[in-house]
Amino acid sequence: MGGKPHCSQNERNLKRQLWREGKTYRKKSKLIKLSENMITNALKPQKNTKNRDRPRKPTRKSDRYIVRLAKRDPFLTSVNILNEISTNMGSRTIRRNLQNNNLNERSARKVPCLSKKISKNESSFRKDM
Repeated sequence: MGGKPHCSQNERNLKRQLWREGKTYRKKSKLIKLSENMITNALKPQKNTKNRDRPRKPTRKSDRYIVRLAKRDPFLTSVNILNEISTNMGSRTIRRNLQNNNLNERSARKVPCLSKKISKNESSFRKDM
């Protein structure tokens, strides 16, 4: 994981200079007052840690299209959206995209059917108004 460098560039140059002179790790650690492990890590070549992530499969344009489809018809499932887009991404990717855009999955509230008694009372109540 990225973090603060262990030593400054000046210290790193000093360690390299001592290495060229043929000093051992133990002698270098006593001169610089750092651990041998710290010196070893400073002398290792630095890796380029930029953009280690996997490239995005959905593009920004397809992200917007997915959100637009979901807002137009809220009852579309991720599989239906996937079939409409016809790309080789997974339905889980589409769900993740919708969640990132605050379109979390919802289901319709279950409401009991009206009985004859309740519907009769409701119709009489509306007539009174």
